[in-house]
Amino acid sequence: MTKNKKSILTYFFPFLRWFPMTIGTLRADLIAGTTVALVLIPQSMAYAQLAGLPAYYGLYAAFLPVMVAALWGSSNQLSTGPAALSSLLTASILAPFAVEGTQKFIELAIMLALVAGVIRILLGALRMGIIVNFLSYPVVVGFTNAAAIIIGLSQLDKLLGVVRIRNGHLLTDIFVVLQKIGETHLPTLLIGLLAFATIVFIRKVRPQLPGVLIAVPLTILISWLTGFQQDQVVPVDALPNEQIRQKAQNYLAETERLFEMKVELARENTILNGQTLESTQDPEVLEALYKRRVLAVQIEKAEKANKALLYSILGKRIVPPTDGTTPAASTEMEKWRIVSISADQTVKLSHGGKVVGAIPAGLPELSVPKVDFDKALALLPGAFILVLIGFVEALSIAKAIATKTRQRLDVDQEMIGIGVANVVGSFNMSYPVAGSFSRSAINLAMGAKTGFSSVVAGSVVMLTLLFFTGAFYLLPESVLAAVIISSVTGLINFRPFITAWKVNPFDAVTAIITFVTTLAFAPNLQNGVYLGASLAMVFYLVRRTKPRAVLLGRHWDGTLHDAKTYNLPTCDYISIFRFDGSLDYADVSFFENIVMKICSSKPKTQFILVVSDGINYIDASGLEMLRNVYRQLQEMGVQMVFTGLKRQIMEKLAVTGFLKAIGRKNIFRTDEEALQAAISQIDDPEFNPDECPLHPKDTRFYRQRKKQLNVTLEEEMLLH
Repeated sequence: MTKNKKSILTYFFPFLRWFPMTIGTLRADLIAGTTVALVLIPQSMAYAQLAGLPAYYGLYAAFLPVMVAALWGSSNQLSTGPAALSSLLTASILAPFAVEGTQKFIELAIMLALVAGVIRILLGALRMGIIVNFLSYPVVVGFTNAAAIIIGLSQLDKLLGVVRIRNGHLLTDIFVVLQKIGETHLPTLLIGLLAFATIVFIRKVRPQLPGVLIAVPLTILISWLTGFQQDQVVPVDALPNEQIRQKAQNYLAETERLFEMKVELARENTILNGQTLESTQDPEVLEALYKRRVLAVQIEKAEKANKALLYSILGKRIVPPTDGTTPAASTEMEKWRIVSISADQTVKLSHGGKVVGAIPAGLPELSVPKVDFDKALALLPGAFILVLIGFVEALSIAKAIATKTRQRLDVDQEMIGIGVANVVGSFNMSYPVAGSFSRSAINLAMGAKTGFSSVVAGSVVMLTLLFFTGAFYLLPESVLAAVIISSVTGLINFRPFITAWKVNPFDAVTAIITFVTTLAFAPNLQNGVYLGASLAMVFYLVRRTKPRAVLLGRHWDGTLHDAKTYNLPTCDYISIFRFDGSLDYADVSFFENIVMKICSSKPKTQFILVVSDGINYIDASGLEMLRNVYRQLQEMGVQMVFTGLKRQIMEKLAVTGFLKAIGRKNIFRTDEEALQAAISQIDDPEFNPDECPLHPKDTRFYRQRKKQLNVTLEEEMLLH
């Protein structure tokens, strides 16, 4: 095969670069892939719950997407799959559209993976991976820190073993959870803390060894030995506590009434189906419209009240009935907690902790995802934020790996790889996936040579789905919470805020506001990104409209320096200023104002020298401004001179005719050449060239000047 044919094939099938594969490479990839899979399995289940999905959907996302991303990506060690930030964003984006864990929520999560995947593929195919630069570093820092804190707090109820009431605002929910801290299920908390301590301890002592590999089997064993899960189902009518029994019966009755109201609402919608605006004069249609509006309001109020009623029951401790009719003799510590109420008039009680439970055995069904185009359009803004955040995360990991492996990284190919993984995953019941910090680090540490290690990892997950799902039945949910919390602790880092303040206070303000608003808007995290990105753009435009422009004077060492900073004298006839910016639409007014301010403050000015080595770009607005300024200065008897113009600027000035208009005699390579020419052309009898503060003096003058100023070596270094 010729080199050109091979390069074309590898462009469409990037995984061909893995071949030919040596025995050593194959062995290294097998070991790395298997190790990553053992971490990926519990992590994926934990992240699925973070996304508001049943745990086993994490395994679906850890199967095919992991392999596809490796096949069509460019990084050999980047591990794609369920990730903390993308999982949290998934829950955040879908929260306004459906209740977590419901069938509708699951369908929307799968559709979100499809939408996000298509966006990624389009951006990659159009070579627009650079678009991630629009999400500035301060915004990413602020968001990442806030998201890490939100992720940790969102697992608090699972760690404590208490019921979390979802009011639509995370901080309010957490406050309610903290109020229930007295209801903490001690075994749940202890086993969660044990898992967390194990992961952190191994990370400190043996960082190359994944702590999850020890924490998960250990806690499953403890769960089995101690009988961690103790559940029973009893009829509602058999509940011994009369008050709780009455509440449960009221909840079930209200649930049934809500169902009937929704059926009636659907019937009214059927009557209105296909009606035009003209038909609204029909009495039957008007009546249906009125009924629909009233029913919608009543259903909303009833659902909110019934939800509050349910949360007032869940978590309550009772003495369970022994034979379904009589209560058992029991101490306070032996009381069971109400876990759920079912439509079949039964209540689930638990005396132990909550476990993952049954995971459906077998591979996920291969099917076309349900696409609602109206919902897809509504998800677009959130999906775009998901793409940006996810890709920034993946790109930072891939770049860090590439610096160690010296592998060439194709940003756009990586975008395509993750995009294809999401699209293919959506046909296999997967929610959105992204690059993972922890698993990529393990992949690299275990010596993975090619992306085949991810194919191995996905294959191990596939085998788990087929044969070993029962092994995770007794895995405590508080352990999954510990896995999540331990994964995001490394994302919390406030040092960049301090660094940003030292470099540019605007950047620090952007990071802080993004951080605060992301916390405040939770669970609608994308709003924090929108605000932070908008603020960053505003600050950028403010900085662009005020580039650095300084008036220069002759320093005692013979060079030209900022006259204001060093308190240097300037010349009344010649003004020289350095402009560090672009001559485009954003900066033209600033440049023009500087020139006119010089002329008004120094009426004797005959020459204005523009030090132009800091000008990198000029557009039509900049060129038109130069023409106008040059014309005005000519009328005032002032000549504008340029020094250090770069080639790209000279070419634009030449093709537009401005260079010819100003004359090549007024374009100089160096500042000194321009000054000498200007000094020699000053037409004023009062002007003495030797006394001009800008005149280049000999070295003897500067030695004498330095002696007069008594400048020490340390001060001289500081001045420079």
